[in-house]
Amino acid sequence: MSYWAKIKDGVVEQIHSSEEQPTAEGVWVETSMDGDFRKRYAFIGGAYDSVNDVFINKQPFPSWVLNGDFEWEPPITMPDDFDVRTRFYYWDEANQVWIPPEDVEG
Repeated sequence: MSYWAKIKDGVVEQIHSSEEQPTAEGVWVETSMDGDFRKRYAFIGGAYDSVNDVFINKQPFPSWVLNGDFEWEPPITMPDDFDVRTRFYYWDEANQVWIPPEDVEG
């Protein structure tokens, strides 16, 4: 099964699964579930960079910048003890800092 992203003005607006490229009106670009090509799987609302032929995820926060590998980076590196399974930090956009889980209210 192949997956196709419908692109309008550089933005992914639809994903369709089909063995062949869709014939519906619009620009359709094949995307790879495992990121074998075009860097990553396309997501609705994400971008398609036709010059570099890559899909780019949505920018998570206004202060984050796209690096040369088409990944979003925060302005401040995440703390070294980050571990997605045991120690996760939260980005505070207003104050431009990483907040440890024990300091998050809620």
